[in-house]
Amino acid sequence: MGVTANIIISMDVIEEVRNARYMVLLLSVVVFGFVIFFAFQYWYLLQLQPHSFPGLDTNPINLLLHSTMVFVFNPIYLPASIGARSLMLIETYGALALALFILQNMWQFRKEV
Repeated sequence: MGVTANIIISMDVIEEVRNARYMVLLLSVVVFGFVIFFAFQYWYLLQLQPHSFPGLDTNPINLLLHSTMVFVFNPIYLPASIGARSLMLIETYGALALALFILQNMWQFRKEV
């Protein structure tokens, strides 16, 4: 639900932008928001299931690094539980949807200019 909400908010915000520099800045903020949201989800899962990602510490830098790597489809730590696998699958699909959305917006903006 969180990934879907982030994509819907991103779509609503991006539709109003007509300036290329502002759009790139806004898309960067959206991607950073996704990475922070992913890191929070990993932290929360590790609180509920401490052995779901063996080796992944709960310090913010490790969580942000792992979420960034999941966002670019190259996870650092492999999931060890069904909940962790499900979370990684959902986040990978969410990252893919956001990447396609960004590419579509860039292509549409390029056609208008």
